[in-house]
Amino acid sequence: MLLGAKQSVEDFVIQILAQHGDYTVEDLKAIISEQWHQDITIQGIYRVLRKLQRDGIVVKEKRFYSLRVPWILHVREMLDRMEETYLQEKFLSRYLPSSEEETYTWIFSNLIKLSDFYLQLLFALVHASEDKIIYQYHPHPWFNLPQLDQGQKFNTIFLEKTHYNFVLIGSDTFLDRYSTAQWELYDNLTYHHQGSHEPIFEEKRGKYIIVVAPYILTITLDSHTTTKFDEFYTTIPTSDDLKPQDVVDMFTRKVRAKVVIRRSPERIRRYTKRFKKLFGPAPKRFPIQ
Repeated sequence: MLLGAKQSVEDFVIQILAQHGDYTVEDLKAIISEQWHQDITIQGIYRVLRKLQRDGIVVKEKRFYSLRVPWILHVREMLDRMEETYLQEKFLSRYLPSSEEETYTWIFSNLIKLSDFYLQLLFALVHASEDKIIYQYHPHPWFNLPQLDQGQKFNTIFLEKTHYNFVLIGSDTFLDRYSTAQWELYDNLTYHHQGSHEPIFEEKRGKYIIVVAPYILTITLDSHTTTKFDEFYTTIPTSDDLKPQDVVDMFTRKVRAKVVIRRSPERIRRYTKRFKKLFGPAPKRFPIQ
């Protein structure tokens, strides 16, 4: 599925040709092998290209392959419709309470589904925010870990919509830093990993806090999952020790997670004060206007 969580060779070919036209089969094989570490034969690439030609996505000229312009125009039209449907206030406001008396709550038993929903909520919160400043506390920055490539793409797009982001990570293990390694690329993102000698920000290890005025979002994991996360993060000292199956096992286990969004000026003031004590005030002139 194009740009889905589990990508196929078709997806790889389309992404490559989207960045540069006129590639040979040998070019495509080399790029797929280098970037995605996929071992595929020349014959396998030919089979994929023939299917994409039948589907009207790819065109061949002599030895070179490119995306068909009519298909590109069709995708652009579809993306425009998707943006009008999903990225406007009418749709995004369905996730947000309209008054202080309202509280929206969701319960999840699956971490991957929770991660997907969390990213959706973030976009809705920022869209509704006037100052576009985000304060976050994460005991562990795990939300992008199951889908690092997609998470990276989301971060790039998401951060373009914000003015400034302050993220406090409640741990300083190798995996915590591995999960945030790409964050240094963003000028409007400031983050800090809390060492064991520093004061505890939140007593509940399973509680995640996101403040985007006028809303506050909390995500609370059950105690067993919280313990498993701490064990998971402390037992992986290098990238070589991060096995795909271990990630799958961690994120497909049954959990109980509670997601709550509310409008609470008092809680927002209290948490914002604590975040500002750590990070200082947000700059008066933001890097993105």
